[in-house]
Formats: sequence, structure tokens, C-alpha cells
Amino acid sequence: MHLSTASLGRLALGAVLIVSVLGAPPAAQADVSRIREKALELEQNLNKQAYRYLARGEKSNTERVYKDFEFILSKSKVDEVAAETGDPYANRLRQYLIESIVGLQIASFEDEQRAYKQTATADLDGQPLAYAELLKRLATAEDPAARRKIYSAMDPLFETISVFGNEIIKRREKQYQPWGYANFAAFYAERENLDLEALSTTAGEFLQSTQALYDELLEYNTQTFMGMESRKLRFYDLPYLLQGNWWEPSFPIKDRSKRVNSVFQGLGIQIPAGLVMDERNREGKALATGVFPELVPTTVNVSINPVGGVADDDNSVFAAGQGLIFALSTQTRFEPAYLPNRGVQAALAYVPMLALFEPAWFDGAANQDSYDGASYRKYRAFQLLAEARRLAAKTQLEILAYGGDHDLKELQRQFRELMGTATGARISSSDSARNSELYTQLESASRFQGLLLAAGIRESLVAAHGAEWWNGGKVGASLNPLWQSGGSLNVDKLTTTFAEATGDAAAMVRLVESLAAAE
Repeated sequence: MHLSTASLGRLALGAVLIVSVLGAPPAAQADVSRIREKALELEQNLNKQAYRYLARGEKSNTERVYKDFEFILSKSKVDEVAAETGDPYANRLRQYLIESIVGLQIASFEDEQRAYKQTATADLDGQPLAYAELLKRLATAEDPAARRKIYSAMDPLFETISVFGNEIIKRREKQYQPWGYANFAAFYAERENLDLEALSTTAGEFLQSTQALYDELLEYNTQTFMGMESRKLRFYDLPYLLQGNWWEPSFPIKDRSKRVNSVFQGLGIQIPAGLVMDERNREGKALATGVFPELVPTTVNVSINPVGGVADDDNSVFAAGQGLIFALSTQTRFEPAYLPNRGVQAALAYVPMLALFEPAWFDGAANQDSYDGASYRKYRAFQLLAEARRLAAKTQLEILAYGGDHDLKELQRQFRELMGTATGARISSSDSARNSELYTQLESASRFQGLLLAAGIRESLVAAHGAEWWNGGKVGASLNPLWQSGGSLNVDKLTTTFAEATGDAAAMVRLVESLAAAE
């Protein structure tokens, strides 16, 4: 049938009228909704896979997960999402797709590194031991000679893992360049809304301003608990020094879960059933603590591999705090629920952990039969400052590594200088050569920012609720809504709630000084 121009015009006008009355879903918006739906499914599958290999010791096959969703990982899909100007979360989805595309391109190499960490062994006194088990022994060996032997046995493992690490750093940078980013650091800064240059400056100033206090605390603790002068401390002694195994009788491992729950109860925060703390020992389980939101908010797994000592309490409380931003989230859209700002997430996780550094809390939680409160205060002051300084140094190092400076010799020199300054330990050339084995993907920068923010939040809570801010369920009313905000929470919203959370280092310095001076 032939239609005249007039007839076509009437049909077109009718279509316009129908659209104006009923509203036609734009094709692009419908497609973006579909992309969001599949991105959510991809993220869930990635977290399931990560939990299986890190917590259960199963074979890593992240590449397969990415390939199952390869149809949404293309430039056309990224462009489609970027064009969705009416969606306030579209840019977060765009960033997620770019990061996933890069992840697919380097997944096989990362899978190989993970498989090596899971299966490779080193011989110790005629016994082949896996990487995680050797790290545990390094953190619990009381004798310096035993620690040196373990560390020497691990040398080939460290070297191979570092080879993987250096290659992954280079590959990650190159894969971001086609997307308009000079390197991964530039992408990370945009995604996290983080001024890396300013944060690096803050880290350097923090290291300098706390040097005298750290030297004093280091000398006290190495002599008191290790029977050595601090100048003799080696890099391989640090895991043992920071784990605090000698306090196990005062804070027994059998009561750790009860202590962790009491922290959140004291804050007035109910840990939901969806947050599962997995502390079972399994062959192949990674030593690092991890949070895996498989389905927000109903299935959030936390993997913890206990070593012994008070550091286990810190790791457990921090991990639970990380998990709560998923398990308490009232958000249902993909970007807010699954992509929280990492600095803010770290801040919320550090706040409950800081309760463990309050003298009144640990005096009440300790087994008094074997507890020396004065020595413990000095130790905890040192431990907190050591964590902050280590993060400060790693922040500077990772910004260099992921910012395009891949001259390995220069990075090794910087590692030796910065980590030597931060820890006070003697660092060998082989330690420096293995520096990339210790790098995170700029997570240290977010954690350093989060720790400084948390120290400010603590001061705000003290001002509002008194010295025992962590007790009596008083602070849950202000903290719970932050966790419930999920990924829509950012630094600006955090500082609006707590004006003292400025992100500078002053509050952290005051906290450590008060701990060190307490009798």
C-alpha cells in the first residue's frame, strides 16, 4: 500500500501525540538499564569467585567469569553509558565497565599469580610448606634465628610473586591509556575523587612529624618484648613485632568473637545475619582478610585467617566494619550498593576498630591474670602509629608505582628509603627488589585517608558522648545511617556529619600521643 506524504505526516503526528501522552522509553536508557543489570551480575560472580579461591582455597578462574560477561565489556557499551546524562550514577557504571575491561585483559596473568600463591611451597626443615603457612610462622616465631630461616626459605616465593607483581603493574597502566588515562593512578583518582598528590604530601608530612614519637615507642617495644635494640630490627622481624602474640593470654583467641561482637554492641550497631564471619582454617586459604559482598545486603562473607595475638582482633573488627557498608546498605541500585568510595569505607571500618585502642575498653576486655596495662598501652600506641606510618609510606610508593614511574631500580630505592623510614627496620637489597609483592592497587592510599578520617570522627564522638563513646550504644544513631548509605556515601557527606573529620593527621597524632602517655 502506497501512503502519501500527507498520510505519513499524519502518522508521524499521531506517533508524537501518543509518545507525549504515554511516554516512550528511550532505547538508550533501556539499554543502560540492561547493562546495569548485567554489571550487577558480573560483580556478584566476581565476589563469589574471589571468596572461593581466597577463603576456600579453590582454583582461581577469574578470567572465565569476565569472559561470561564479555558482551557488556566493550567500548560501545561504555560510550552508551557515558551518553546517559540524566543518570547521576552513570559515570560510576562507566568507570566500573572500564575497570572490568582492563580486568579481563590481565585476568589470566593475575589468575596465574593467585594459583602460584595457593600451590607453591618452600622447604623448611625438610617440610614443604605453603605461602600462607610460612607467613603465619613468620608472624609467630619467637626466636630471631627462626624468623631469619623462615624468611630465607621464602626467598624464591617472594621473587616469583614480585615478578608477577611488576608485570601486572605495567600491564594495568597500559590498558588504561586507550581510555584516556595516563595510568592507573589517574583512573583511581577520578573514580575515588581523590587528590593523590595532596595525599602523598600529607603522608610525607605525617612520617616526618611523628618520627621522634615513633622512634621512642619502637625502642621501648623492641627491648621490652623482643629483647633487642631497635637498630637491630630487620624487615622480617616486623610481622612478629606487629602481631602481638605475647598478649594472647590477656586476649585469648577463644574469646575473640565475643570481643568483636561486644565492640559493635557497645557502639549500638547490630551485625545483621547477612554478614558472615568465616574464621575456619582451610588448606589454601589466604592469610589476608577479605570482604566479599555476594548479594547485597543478604550475603556478605568475611574471610579471616587468624594468626594469634591482638592484631587478629583488629583485623576482625575492621573487616566487619568494611562488611557493614554492604550488609546494612538500604541501596538497591548497582552503583551505590556495590561501589562504595574506598576511603569512606575504610573510615567507617576504622571507627569501631579504634574502640580497641581505648584504654578503658582494653582494660575491661583483658584477662587480668596476665595483663600489664601500662605495657599494653605503650604497645598499642606503637601498633597504631606503625599502621599509620606503614600506610603513609605505601601510599607514596604505590602512587609512584601506578603513576607511570616503572623504573624498577628507582622504585626499589624508594622502597628501601620510605619503608626503612616508616618502620625503623633494616631493609636489605633483596627486600627492596621484592617491593611489588607488598603493593595493593592504591588501596593503601584509600586506607590512609580513611584512617585519618576515622581519627577525626573519633574526636567528634568523644566531644558528643564523652571518653567512653564506644560504650552504651550511644553512637549507633549517627553511624548506622552512614553504613546504610552504601556507595552513595562520600567524603563530603561524612564531613557534614562529623565536622572534625578533616582528613588531616592532627587527630591521629593526638590519639597516639594520649595512648603513649597513659599510665
